[in-house]
Amino acid sequence: MDSPAEHKAEPVAVAAAVPAARLRTPAELAVERAVRRLPTPLAGMMSCRWAALTVIVIAGLQVLAVHLGLPGWPCPMRTALGVPCPGCGLSRACGELLRGHALVALRLHAFSWFVPPVGGLLAAAACLPERWRDRLVGWVEAVERRTRLGVLVGVGFMAYYACRLILFRESFYAAVMGSV
Repeated sequence: MDSPAEHKAEPVAVAAAVPAARLRTPAELAVERAVRRLPTPLAGMMSCRWAALTVIVIAGLQVLAVHLGLPGWPCPMRTALGVPCPGCGLSRACGELLRGHALVALRLHAFSWFVPPVGGLLAAAACLPERWRDRLVGWVEAVERRTRLGVLVGVGFMAYYACRLILFRESFYAAVMGSV
């Protein structure tokens, strides 16, 4: 017969043979659950037809006004606090994209390149029949969950703002406010 010491060693040998992916600590499982619960901001906005339509109309009017040289809506943060907001320069950058000046747009706001594809997805969500819209929203949500793109873009947007505000303050203020 086997000794008791040999029986105690078996579970360790079996556990070592199990792939590491199955042996997760409680902390790893908690992180995995938290990541699964991360928001899908674009899919969420697209799932409500009126939200998508409202964003498209307001943003479109703002960009069109700036593109035509008309005064757009003033930035509430800049007006109230005298500090540019994370999106300051984005309307003018989108106007420059409409004019075909991609590098000027990039200089005004690096995230201006996200506006056309996001605008296109929101416009599609606002206009498509419900069945097609639901398929599109499902696809966008799957991409956002798999890649965490919405969260990454949000974090990147705020990091970009912090860099502009702290490291490149003079050029940031000159670009969006006309002075330092």
